[in-house]
Amino acid sequence: IKFSGQLLQAGEDDLFSVDLVANLGHIPFSAENNAHRQKLLADFTPRFRTGDYSLSKNSQIKKTLQTDFSGPLNAKRLIEVITYVLLDQQDELKSAQAEIAG
Repeated sequence: IKFSGQLLQAGEDDLFSVDLVANLGHIPFSAENNAHRQKLLADFTPRFRTGDYSLSKNSQIKKTLQTDFSGPLNAKRLIEVITYVLLDQQDELKSAQAEIAG
């Protein structure tokens, strides 16, 4: 799973927010696999509506993982926070990616 991310200061000097965006795969075009496309749209539309997942303009299904943390901002702390977030979401991300891959 490919990720992008950003680190933001969340107001106070020692409070930060990490946003990680997981690119889980794309919805195929109708000509590629119409049945799988229809199934993915049916399965993911409720998730899109709740904001759990998003669909980019190039048909990529993405999930944003956000967490706040405090303390010193250094490489060790940042890697620790990202690792905890990814371990916590690992099963859901793998399941969604497998569903998208078909």
